[in-house]
Amino acid sequence: MKNPLWSLRKRLCRFRSSPQIVWYRNAKFVLDPREGLDKKIIAGQPFESEHIRHAISKIVERKIDTIVDVGANFGLYTVLLGRIPTVRAVTSFEPVTRTYNQLCANVFANDIDSKTCLHHCGLGNSEGDATIYIQPWNSGLSRLVLASQSDEDKFSRIERIKIVKGDNVLTYYDQQIFMKIDVEDYAMEALEGLSHTLEANRGVIQVEVKAAERNVFEFLNARGWRNFLQMPTDAFFCK
Repeated sequence: MKNPLWSLRKRLCRFRSSPQIVWYRNAKFVLDPREGLDKKIIAGQPFESEHIRHAISKIVERKIDTIVDVGANFGLYTVLLGRIPTVRAVTSFEPVTRTYNQLCANVFANDIDSKTCLHHCGLGNSEGDATIYIQPWNSGLSRLVLASQSDEDKFSRIERIKIVKGDNVLTYYDQQIFMKIDVEDYAMEALEGLSHTLEANRGVIQVEVKAAERNVFEFLNARGWRNFLQMPTDAFFCK
């Protein structure tokens, strides 16, 4: 059951327009009170608490020291996982310009910039430019492919972005990595561009998988990654 205080705090965000600094899970975040996910955090509403708890436990349990955050948004996972003392390297990808700038601010605010490499681009199975469709006040739902033409009204902002293949950026070999992928119906394309990285390394992957993306399981299984946990919208794989 939702806490009515969360709803009240989110409604109060309507009267704010300036970014706020908020403490969440012992980390400091610069948040936009006009943004959907940001409002939840400002209101104190838990977000993917079980997902994050499980991610941290696996990183500690398996002594993983390398993090890859694909679709980093404002940096919730980048920051919370990057603050784990044993993590030595974080690589994050975020294509939307305003959100990328917010990600940079949060990395700096939490003093993890020395071990974090940020990329202002999206991941796909080929290199080039693409149009990303953005919901004006919920940029975390930005997508490269619209489900239908009726979505054009919801995603009324567009931006030209750079798409790269993850294998052309990441140079990990025979390492333990934790990879989080949240790219709104584009997981398959992102994974195809990471084929070599997935074959050459081991660890844990957390990927948002929609009903229409069941081929993600076959793709990862073929590269030695076993699905060991299913949460709402997200699947966890290990190798």
